[in-house]
Amino acid sequence: MTVPFNETMRSLDKDGHGRSFLALVVLFVLLGAWFTWAFLGLVKLYVPAESARLQIESEPFPLELSVSGKVVRGYLEVGKKVKKGDLLLELDSAEIARAVAGQEASADRLEEERLGLEAAARASEALHKRQLSILGNEADQVDLRLEEARRLAESGRSILARYEKASAQGLFPEIDVMRARMEVTRLDADVNRLARERDQVRDRIERAEEQRRVARREEAGRLSALTRQKEGALEALDLLELRLEGYRIHATTDGVVGETVTLNPGQWLETGTRFATLLPPGRTRVHAQFNPGQALGRIEKGQRAVLRFPAFPWLRFGSREALVTHVSGEIREGLMEVILNPSDIGSGERIPLTHGLPCTVEIEVDRISPWSLFLRKLGKELDGNAD
Repeated sequence: MTVPFNETMRSLDKDGHGRSFLALVVLFVLLGAWFTWAFLGLVKLYVPAESARLQIESEPFPLELSVSGKVVRGYLEVGKKVKKGDLLLELDSAEIARAVAGQEASADRLEEERLGLEAAARASEALHKRQLSILGNEADQVDLRLEEARRLAESGRSILARYEKASAQGLFPEIDVMRARMEVTRLDADVNRLARERDQVRDRIERAEEQRRVARREEAGRLSALTRQKEGALEALDLLELRLEGYRIHATTDGVVGETVTLNPGQWLETGTRFATLLPPGRTRVHAQFNPGQALGRIEKGQRAVLRFPAFPWLRFGSREALVTHVSGEIREGLMEVILNPSDIGSGERIPLTHGLPCTVEIEVDRISPWSLFLRKLGKELDGNAD
């Protein structure tokens, strides 16, 4: 079907005006959005630190050697967390260990001698008691026989008196009187013999008692001497073990190793050498150094910052936020120090905040519109060109 040329031209004119209008609308919307962002939007401005690292703010505890010796092995690393009682450094203690073993053997020998002396004293005491028991029984038997002899002698003298009275009246033969006198004499001799025997037994008991008293004093003296020797040996052993403990240095408190010297096996260390510093648990702070030209007048207490840690890639571990707590008014070695308090806010909670850990710090110092930022950059460029 044939379309007239003039109708075709009118149709093209209509389509062209509609597309142009649509393009203008899109352009004006984009320009409006850009101007809104450029003049009303806000961009955060950060000042980066020249260097920064974590520090545990606590009173450092120096670790010094109380003995001298060769290094066997060290268990120290800067930033390592330690618990009370953990082994930090081991020195060669072979010589002192031999001395400890010898002193222990000496103490054990003295203890065996003491126990042997006590056993001998108990045995001697038991023997003495048995001896006294035998002598006591013997003395009792002699006393019984003596009493019996005295009774018989008294009876004999009574009979002799009756015989002598009867013989004086002519009622009893003289020969019987003589026999009675002889019997009384014999009985008196028995009494005297038994009395001497009793005295001898008593003397033996007294001598045995005296001998035992002397033996007890001697045993007590030897036991006291051995006890003193053993106490001296144990004191010497305690000193040696204390010295031996000095060759194995343990942590006296929980903390973090702040700094340490290089420790190689076989290295000789003198008494009093400070080989490490232990930082007890304390507050973790970030000590950052800034260029004064960028930081002075711009960084203030209370500003927020972002921490990143080179040892922990931020794409994987994230970052942490921090808050400025102190701004130094002094410039040292061309840098200004700022102290920040790291927080648990951020995606880097898995990062262990250990002493000495290096990090990067960016402190938010301002929020301005992109147009203001452009003008500020332009002004700096023009100032630079003018110079």
